[in-house]
Amino acid sequence: MFDSATVWFILGVILLVVEAIHTGVLAVFFALGAWVAAILMWLGIIESSWAQLAVFLIVSMVSLLALRSRLRKWLTGLRHPARSDEALDDFVGKLATVVEDIDASRNTGTVEFRGTHWPARAASLIPKGKVVKIVARENLTLSVQPNEEA
Repeated sequence: MFDSATVWFILGVILLVVEAIHTGVLAVFFALGAWVAAILMWLGIIESSWAQLAVFLIVSMVSLLALRSRLRKWLTGLRHPARSDEALDDFVGKLATVVEDIDASRNTGTVEFRGTHWPARAASLIPKGKVVKIVARENLTLSVQPNEEA
């Protein structure tokens, strides 16, 4: 029905379709190995089944080991692992406005920071309307202190 070169080529196409669906940046290297085996067969450079399999495996593994990390970054974009302190630089040291009195004894209070209201805690009473400095963030609660620069 099909010669071996055509079978290798079709296998490469199937593996490329699998890669497009799965996007694990793995099957593409085996597709490359299959296509190299098919091309070498069409050119008459290899004929035996062992040589076909060897070319397929060697090209697949060498390309996988040499190119996977680079290709993955290029195809999937740069991803940075989430860190618990990832957004601390966006908060600590910045100024916020008290929109609900911060009462240390009752552990209540709210500040507005960048247009969003955040629960806030402080060591002392800070009245509504005062500007405060953010000194820490613990989940969704901001620890603040009176802004001594204002």
